[in-house]
Amino acid sequence: QFVALTSVRFEGGADFPKDHPVFRLIGIKFKRYGISVSDDAPFTIRVLTSEHPDTPDRPEGYYLEIGDKEAVISGNDYRGTVWGVVSFIQCVDGGRRMARRCRVRDWPVTPLRGHSGYGDDLVEFGLFNKLNFFFNQTYCFTDAGLPDLEVRYENLKRMARPFADFGLEFYVADRTPMFPKLCLTSDRTFQYHLRRHRRLASYGAGISVILDDSRYPLNDIDAQVDGGKAWRIDNRYVQKLYTAVKEKHPGVKMVFCPTYYWGPHWKNEQ
Repeated sequence: QFVALTSVRFEGGADFPKDHPVFRLIGIKFKRYGISVSDDAPFTIRVLTSEHPDTPDRPEGYYLEIGDKEAVISGNDYRGTVWGVVSFIQCVDGGRRMARRCRVRDWPVTPLRGHSGYGDDLVEFGLFNKLNFFFNQTYCFTDAGLPDLEVRYENLKRMARPFADFGLEFYVADRTPMFPKLCLTSDRTFQYHLRRHRRLASYGAGISVILDDSRYPLNDIDAQVDGGKAWRIDNRYVQKLYTAVKEKHPGVKMVFCPTYYWGPHWKNEQ
């Protein structure tokens, strides 16, 4: 069974006011469908947070009910509410301007869902596939020998904004510890990374330290420190950097890609 949608109005609470990105998302989609948004519309889209008794008590869980006169979306948490809004949009037949009457209780089994990469449509792709993790290794920091251009930070700030708006994790790759093999026992290197990662964290982005397969052979200075035990040097560096960024931005998260500390190729380099 379906209910006709000619015009809708929004109703949210303190966490989801009428100008919230979830309502803007609905408005953009409905404009394409020819469904108007008006304060006196006959159909109400009501966005709540953990208020409906059928809301599942699960991370990112939500309850969605579409009836004749309203749609109720109740998330167990912020992301759950976002997924409820996405599911509501997915229940709308844009060509017929009708919504399927239904009741949905849903939550993810896999807590971290996403991929490594970037594209202009990644936010929409992520939302409508209910992904919450994105590791941008395309538009990022690749070589410490390159200029640290202001335009790159401005573009990353713009990229990170919609992910933060919808509560999604967006990480920016930093490959400069590998290229050109920076000395990780140097305070100069540490301050270089600290300035960058604090700035990225202020955009709502996650940070990273990437060593992958290009840590060895070690920087000449690192090779003379602590007997050249890079696993210990790297651990200290990552923990120190993460702690320092977290002091300013408590909600920040980090992706750490360690190098290969095992195997025949590196048996004499440890």
